[in-house]
Amino acid sequence: MINNNVITIATQSAQLSSLQGNALQLEQELVWCEQVIDTRIKLYFEQESVHASVFDLKAPSVNDSQSCYGDFISRHNLDFVERLTLILALLPAVKPKILDIFLSQNEQTNKPYTEFGCLELDGSTYATGETLAFLLGGGDLAQRLKVQAHLQPYAKQKAKTGIHQLLYWQPNQNDPLLMKTPLQLAPEYLYLFTTAQPYRPDLSEDFPAQFVSADMSWDDLILPDNVMAQLQEIQSWIKHGDTLMHDWGLAKKIRPGYRALFHGPPGTGKTLTACLLGKTMGQDVYKVDLSMIMSKYIGETEKNLEKVFALAEDKSWILFFVENP
Repeated sequence: MINNNVITIATQSAQLSSLQGNALQLEQELVWCEQVIDTRIKLYFEQESVHASVFDLKAPSVNDSQSCYGDFISRHNLDFVERLTLILALLPAVKPKILDIFLSQNEQTNKPYTEFGCLELDGSTYATGETLAFLLGGGDLAQRLKVQAHLQPYAKQKAKTGIHQLLYWQPNQNDPLLMKTPLQLAPEYLYLFTTAQPYRPDLSEDFPAQFVSADMSWDDLILPDNVMAQLQEIQSWIKHGDTLMHDWGLAKKIRPGYRALFHGPPGTGKTLTACLLGKTMGQDVYKVDLSMIMSKYIGETEKNLEKVFALAEDKSWILFFVENP
């Protein structure tokens, strides 16, 4: 007999190990960020510096990283500018004092240095596009224009992969170039990078779906052989779908994902089946309440669906739509 206490301890140990690995990677990234800031300050004020350019400071290696932070960087192949953008956005949550130097006052104006760009919001200090431009180029106009171009896909949501899915923007019509807008991480990534655990949003009007799981196994599910065979097909797709879409070049010929209709009266095992698929394949399952999705107002149903799909887009989630939850 398996002792549940042993399972709990083992799970907690794995979570702790994951958290420690993530903390180690972040510590290295923070040291690098501080070096970039220190080097830029010295160069800008014409002080003696070991480095002639901030780009001489190589970002820490993530090749052997055992962290979700390092894994994201490696998987999306983030470059120098993207990694600096990411760690600046994460600073308020992991080491806010690094930004204190940008709050220094200019002795000539008795005001903070405009070019530093940091701002205080709700009791926290945030870097902005101005901060990023300053760190990369000091007063170099060409580098500033590059940063402006770099930030545009975030707000316009033209790119939804890699670094461009990370940032959360508070709309500001007075800042169309985003240079004075605080660099903030989207909640799911802030949670992931600080807890090393996947983000699981709660059921709400903004997210009409609920995480579901089951402690049961396939042995507890009684279904006809032909139905079980169809469930095996779903598992095969989940396991090999990326290979078919990308390695085999079928992305332009077939739609991504797998759609299946479960039907039957209450108690048939529809929810259990969805949960077991997720449990077997290592994917979270979210039950989507259609009563919270559907609306009599034109366009509202689509907007409600978009809230779910937008958050699930880059996750390996199984969405289980139910008419009568």
